[in-house]
Amino acid sequence: MKISIKFFLSITFSMLAFTTMAQEFGMASYYADQYHGKKTASGELYDKNKKTCAHKSLLFGSIVRVTRLDNNKSIEVRVNDRGPYIKGRIVDLSGIAAKELGIVKIGESKVKVELLRKKVAAPPAPPATVSKKPTPKKEVLTEKGNSKKDEFNIEKGQPIAKKEMPIKKTTTQPVKKETPVAYETVVAERVTRKNYSDYDLYAIKLNRPAKRGFGVQVSSLLDYKNVMRLVAQLQESNFDEVMISVEQKKDGKTKYKVIVGPYANKIDAKNSLKKLKRKKHDGFVIMLENLVH
Repeated sequence: MKISIKFFLSITFSMLAFTTMAQEFGMASYYADQYHGKKTASGELYDKNKKTCAHKSLLFGSIVRVTRLDNNKSIEVRVNDRGPYIKGRIVDLSGIAAKELGIVKIGESKVKVELLRKKVAAPPAPPATVSKKPTPKKEVLTEKGNSKKDEFNIEKGQPIAKKEMPIKKTTTQPVKKETPVAYETVVAERVTRKNYSDYDLYAIKLNRPAKRGFGVQVSSLLDYKNVMRLVAQLQESNFDEVMISVEQKKDGKTKYKVIVGPYANKIDAKNSLKKLKRKKHDGFVIMLENLVH
């Protein structure tokens, strides 16, 4: 059955991984000195001389390795704060960590974040039970101060009646259950040519951008599997902004144009083309408004 899809979309591929060594790719920045001594989201005071970091979701106390992708320098830091909340950034480093990684002068750098050891919360304690204590028996004393055993009421010649002490009932107080803490955080694994597979689970986000500006057309393909492989290759070369123009040929078949972009002006598009060629890709600059679907 022939399927004609007439819309313009951009897609980002990432494969969900449940491995112990989870990975993320994005930009790293660092704290300004003015935050030294301020309280972090974990309650701990920020110390620019300790190797710590902020992450959006990992449990406090988790240990991660941050590696610069341009020079392969790496450092291990402990998560004690939340953030960063700027698009594209995945980790904020303390002052000493940023200095050792060499990003103080440049402000930010593309990095890989690997989860080495996750913080595991202790399971809640079992409910405590309150044991019932036996009620002591009270002896009824006679006039002579002895036990009631074999004694009689002096005046009436009757056995002295035992006075029953009321038994106080004890109840078991219900123990408030603690809300369990997640034992691990699922982090998406970035797909590249090395770990791509034709058959797997992928997370895809669809958007329809405006047909304005410029892009770099890298290839025109007829098989969607080849499209997926090419996008993985582009991601391996650090090109994450990828669009697919889905078009119908005259013979009714579907054609997929793989485009890097969009770019607001032609100069930015040409600079992107130069980077693509350095990464062994080829292509040419196009005007997005000229695409026909």
